[in-house]
Amino acid sequence: ITDIGGERLQRYGKDFAQLFPTGQLQFTADDVIHTYVFSTPKKRVWNNKKLRVEKTLLLENRQTFDHDMLDVCMLLIWGANTTDPANLPDEILEKAIIGSMIGDADKLEKYIKERYLFVSRQIGGSTANDLGYICEGYIKDKLQAMLPDDYTFDGHTLRNMTLNNDQLTKFDLVISNAKTDRSIGIEISFQVTTNSVIERKSQNANNRQSIAHSHGHKVGYIIDGSGNFQRKSAVQNILNYSDFTANFSDASLSKMANYIKDNV
Repeated sequence: ITDIGGERLQRYGKDFAQLFPTGQLQFTADDVIHTYVFSTPKKRVWNNKKLRVEKTLLLENRQTFDHDMLDVCMLLIWGANTTDPANLPDEILEKAIIGSMIGDADKLEKYIKERYLFVSRQIGGSTANDLGYICEGYIKDKLQAMLPDDYTFDGHTLRNMTLNNDQLTKFDLVISNAKTDRSIGIEISFQVTTNSVIERKSQNANNRQSIAHSHGHKVGYIIDGSGNFQRKSAVQNILNYSDFTANFSDASLSKMANYIKDNV
């Protein structure tokens, strides 16, 4: 939300003594001065891995919220409200402003929506691929928990289904039912899907559904993230040729699971 990245935070951690010579952050909130005392670890490490925000760690169930995490949160929320800005970098003073919006729901909502769109446009390429695998794993875990053991989640192709008479067509996720010998291929479009990917999925949507149906299979899509609003035509084409479309919410995935039970 603040758009202050891991490399910057790592540098701030190394330069902590120069930035906060007293080991404290004094800031104002509602015209009242508050003082936050930073932790005193033997070694201050503010990198993505230590803060548990690496892509490979995002979905891990972590129960503890350690001192480094709290220190960074306080800096990012209240940094711009400091009573002593002389030592802090301009980036903190310009971006760490969210604390001043707490209590103003309209301003906070507007800021987060705008910031979300701004930051998301900067993400692409290999980052999109990495996050794509995380999203696929998340959806797979959710649907596995909602579906009975008759359904398997092996592979990424539907039996006998090809678009070019050469290779089997790949899907992000394939769910099969050995009892009915039917499957559903699921494509996932998320916030950071690149334009080329979403356009390709849109162009293939009609053929995918038609060929899948000819072999007794279904095709579904999971679409989420405000970035898709900017691709209205492509997304609409996907919706037109989808047997079931869901988003990332538990309620929507539960409806998809029920559809799969009834039709696959």
